[in-house]
Amino acid sequence: MKTKVLLFLIFAVTIFALGTVVTVLFNTAPTSADVIALFYLALLVAVFGIIFFATYSFHYLKLQAIPSWQSTIGAMRLGLVGGLLIIALLAIRSVDYLNTATFIVLFLLAIATELILRKRTVLKLK
Repeated sequence: MKTKVLLFLIFAVTIFALGTVVTVLFNTAPTSADVIALFYLALLVAVFGIIFFATYSFHYLKLQAIPSWQSTIGAMRLGLVGGLLIIALLAIRSVDYLNTATFIVLFLLAIATELILRKRTVLKLK
């Protein structure tokens, strides 16, 4: 898949997810489990897209050229792990179970997940 096609697809899905989040926030009463699941899923996709484009833009500004495919994979991995961490923290905070110990455990889990996925990606590319 070409990089420009991937960027367009991620951008389109991110915009759609942001629209879904706004629609769910302002047009429904989040009482059913389906609406809450839709909200968190759309928020995950939106946060993934925002983190991906922030990381990708940083690489682009640093290189002054389109980043390599490895940088794109790294930005996707970072977006996924960061998005999952943020959504997990929001979900745990919504039921009022978030404290410092839970935050530290989830943060260390996100770091470990990033390192494991980075190692698997590097081994797969070799």
